[in-house]
Amino acid sequence: VVNESVITRHELDEMLRAMVKQLQKQGVQPPPPAVLEKQMLERIILNQVQLQLAKETGLTVADDELDQTLRRIAQENKMTLHEFHNALEHDGVSFNKFRSEIRDEIILVRLKEREVTNRVSVTEGEVDNFLHTQESSPTQNEEYRIAHILVMVPDQASSSQLQMRRERAEAALARLNNGVE
Repeated sequence: VVNESVITRHELDEMLRAMVKQLQKQGVQPPPPAVLEKQMLERIILNQVQLQLAKETGLTVADDELDQTLRRIAQENKMTLHEFHNALEHDGVSFNKFRSEIRDEIILVRLKEREVTNRVSVTEGEVDNFLHTQESSPTQNEEYRIAHILVMVPDQASSSQLQMRRERAEAALARLNNGVE
């Protein structure tokens, strides 16, 4: 029992079967059944607690946003939504259950982002200080392959704030294109 929610043995067994199947597909030897069961139960409990917190704080996912996410997942798998639906059913996964799990995942990601964002604040000065200390370190020959650089923008950003962030991102891109080390 997790507050007002109940985790049934059937739910746990279903998740265990799915996890073992997934691990076997990946060619990974699953841990002993007792260990896997304990890990899965802890994971379910943690998810339930987090989903309850999200519900209490009003975090939701609109149906159209969920549908858009499902279409994107189908596209990433080079399928139409209908083909993806059929593939899930063929694998023994209910589309409605999958849809519900994706909704829960989105809510959990938003909850974690909100909670982390509220507690962690890295200032521009801290970033600049870190970069300065890295420049003076003796391991100058390190190379990084960066696929994505995030420039944070406040939720209710003004047009001037957006322009400043855009200029900062473009300046960083220009420096990278010019071979800044």
